[in-house]
Amino acid sequence: MEKADKEIRILDTGNVELDPCPVSKAHNDRVRWVSDVGPWTITFQNAPFTPNTFTIAGSNGGKSGWSGNITGDVGKSYKYTVSGRGKTVDPNIIVK
Repeated sequence: MEKADKEIRILDTGNVELDPCPVSKAHNDRVRWVSDVGPWTITFQNAPFTPNTFTIAGSNGGKSGWSGNITGDVGKSYKYTVSGRGKTVDPNIIVK
């Protein structure tokens, strides 16, 4: 199977550019969160991969954090929290 990666950019508002973000278990997708500002913490209560918490440093040139391969259930939506810079947002990932 071919590996695919999805990039989710965190904006300075804490919102993400891709919500919900579809990921494929069959294609071994991984997710990469990136931001030019930060820091941000991404936290899943019930993550579709490990680890379930990521810290993105941000700042000049951007930093990123990678998920592991998808292990969650196909057809399920996974809510996560992006927090930092006095903001909190709750986007989703959908496993296909």
